[in-house]
Amino acid sequence: SCVDPDPKRRPAMAEVAARLREITALGPDRATPKVSPLWWAELEIMSSSDS
Repeated sequence: SCVDPDPKRRPAMAEVAARLREITALGPDRATPKVSPLWWAELEIMSSSDS
């Protein structure tokens, strides 16, 4: 667990990032903010449609 009091039992940040990528199905290229002011809405739509 990420909040385990024992630092040795916490996952590495790379593991956390990999798990989040699996959950959201978004790679770094799709998670980069775009110029569009509607980027957050677009991100929500993409993450909802990927599920």
